[in-house]
Amino acid sequence: MADDAPRESWHLDKKVPIALIATLIVQAGGFVWFASKLDARVDQQASRLERLEAADRAQDVKILATAEGVIRLQEQLAYLTRMVERLVEQADRRQQGAARP
Repeated sequence: MADDAPRESWHLDKKVPIALIATLIVQAGGFVWFASKLDARVDQQASRLERLEAADRAQDVKILATAEGVIRLQEQLAYLTRMVERLVEQADRRQQGAARP
């Protein structure tokens, strides 16, 4: 049976060309190089993303402050508009009173 046959340990046959071995070593080295470049690129993009997110948060704070300022200006404009309307009404009443003699 198969158990009775002596097991041979793995060995490299002399029929395997050196060019094949060299090619496999170069491909493995290329894969390692590619993986390290990819890792560096991912790290670079992660740090860039962190900087952009920080800038985005700072921009959001500025936008909120600007929006609050616009709201205050709108309230002041509404107040000034009411004041001008009152002054115009008072001026109209005075002109009407002066025209009645």
